[in-house]
Amino acid sequence: MKKTLLMIFALLAVSAVNAQNEQPTIRWGNYTPNGFWDNWELSAGVGANCFVKLGDNERTPFKDNVDLSLNFSVNKWFSPIVGGRVQLLGYSASTKNKQGDVASWRFMYLHYDQLFNLTNWFCGYKSDRFYNAVFFVGMGLMHNFKNTEDEFAASFGLQNRFRICDAWNIDLELQSVIQKPSFDGVPAANSKLITRLATDIAVTVGVTYQFKTRDWQGLPQCKPDEGLVKKVKDLEKDNDNNKRALQEVQDINEQLQAELDKAKAALKEQMNKKPEQNLAQGDFINDLPSFTVFFNIGESVLNDRAQQIVKTIVEILKKTDVKMKFLLTGYSDKETGSHSLNMRLSKKRAESVRDAFVDNGIAAEKINIDYKGDTEQPLGKGSINRCVIIIEQDTK
Repeated sequence: MKKTLLMIFALLAVSAVNAQNEQPTIRWGNYTPNGFWDNWELSAGVGANCFVKLGDNERTPFKDNVDLSLNFSVNKWFSPIVGGRVQLLGYSASTKNKQGDVASWRFMYLHYDQLFNLTNWFCGYKSDRFYNAVFFVGMGLMHNFKNTEDEFAASFGLQNRFRICDAWNIDLELQSVIQKPSFDGVPAANSKLITRLATDIAVTVGVTYQFKTRDWQGLPQCKPDEGLVKKVKDLEKDNDNNKRALQEVQDINEQLQAELDKAKAALKEQMNKKPEQNLAQGDFINDLPSFTVFFNIGESVLNDRAQQIVKTIVEILKKTDVKMKFLLTGYSDKETGSHSLNMRLSKKRAESVRDAFVDNGIAAEKINIDYKGDTEQPLGKGSINRCVIIIEQDTK
């Protein structure tokens, strides 16, 4: 028998967990607001109340001051946690002192309460939950029909809600109404603060009817668009590739700048030499270092820096009368492109440099071209081999 009960309890616990996991937890902000005419309720209850003067040493036991209590309220929930209600509470109250004197009167307490569903607050909203604890606090006007006296009063309490179906709840409500002790027509015994207050403690059992719409829906769960997710991933991949390409371009630019600085230095050195020395020795070309012109990935067109390097080289060559020819050898890096594509690309690069030499005043018959594609990698690092290397061919 014990094993059967434990098994039933375990199944109920698992079912409760699964039911709660099927929907997102709704608390303060993650719900869809309902309309003004949604989530209205009507409540009614009956029970007992006890009027107590705080600090009154002459009072009799609570059981001697118990009277009938009725309540009726209209409730409106603004969210799964916060609501409000207007309630009419009252009927009769009485007090009895130790001498046996009894004072009784009928009263009415019309007030507004702010409601807070503590269960939804701490555990999350669940439409079919069996029990909900609702704390309330409010204030309103207390009327005594015996002496037609009206006084402001404050109240607070706890409503225990037990769900019996979608529309109906059974309520067990505990409420305390703070008011003046003279409301029964008997002045306070002394002026101490505690004796200047009285409370009407009411315990009622009632029912609540919930009008449609009575439930709350969570915010719609947006599913990511698969096409958009793929596009984002592709863009991230492209961004990574662009970063790598940018780094390669920066490396090439640094190499180009170094070649340009070397060419300018050679030109400055040549301009400082005497022409007779150049002609007599006839070895300026032999001392001239080889030059390298770099290209961007997949390109055979000279960029601005490469054109400046070519122009500087031509300026150096025009300073001497030594007869010479030049060999322009084009290369491609083997890390990108096919073998046939790289072979064609290296040829076009050599031709571009040759055309730039001719445009800057070097005779075409002094220029020979060759191309290696990716069969040779003279500069070691792959990306740097997107180049044309210029060497002299001395005709002596």
